[in-house]
Amino acid sequence: MGQSKLAKVTSILEEIMIKAQHKSKKFTMGFEETQKANQYGAIDSLVFSERIIQTHDEEKVIEFLNEAEAKGVKVYALDSSTDIGMQVSGLGGIVSLLRFSVES
Repeated sequence: MGQSKLAKVTSILEEIMIKAQHKSKKFTMGFEETQKANQYGAIDSLVFSERIIQTHDEEKVIEFLNEAEAKGVKVYALDSSTDIGMQVSGLGGIVSLLRFSVES
């Protein structure tokens, strides 16, 4: 089970990097950008490291994650001490793949 989660998260991160290279707007990086996309119901999958809770208001982050899950978003949590967790932390602590692009 843990291996399939890791494979899914790795796949999401690879897809985000490809979208970034192609200047696609169908992903977010960072809390504010991801939060805005969630308001539009645009998020398909979301990955965060627990470091986001250390750099933002914990209550606000947990409320946001609960809202996202309630909208059917697939949410994946990572330990920021792992390689993939450090990668997500370096991208603002939270990233997401979008169903459709949202203008900034």
